[in-house]
Amino acid sequence: MTGILATYGYCVKPLMAAALSYGLEMGKRPPKRVLPTDLRQILGANVTRMMEATDSLKTQMQLKAKAGIGQRTVGRIKKGLNPTNVDTIQALAEAFGVAPWEMLFEKKVTALKVSKIDDDLKAVSDSWQHLTADDREEIRETASQ
Repeated sequence: MTGILATYGYCVKPLMAAALSYGLEMGKRPPKRVLPTDLRQILGANVTRMMEATDSLKTQMQLKAKAGIGQRTVGRIKKGLNPTNVDTIQALAEAFGVAPWEMLFEKKVTALKVSKIDDDLKAVSDSWQHLTADDREEIRETASQ
């Protein structure tokens, strides 16, 4: 009986046991997980993108100095080769002025966040335009206190 496992009181083949453990029917794959390799690629792409967008951190040497990590480490992270620890992610995030979790999300998420901020700013601007001069002055006085 090679290749047979006892699962839920039944004798089943290993593939079926895996499917049952996920609560799936035979023939269907388990839900896709984010693998460490995927996170490394995302982190590398974000570091590269953020370096290009930040004038004071255009080079690996500049990022090395600001984040306090090795230049070779920066290069490996950019290539998605380095298994990076949370301390390094936090140091990179602080260097770029973002939250550490933002280093591990694809650009699409950050773009959505910026889009939401733009929408909010437009709504505030539109509301401001509809205020009377007295209301605007009252808001200015309150804000300056």
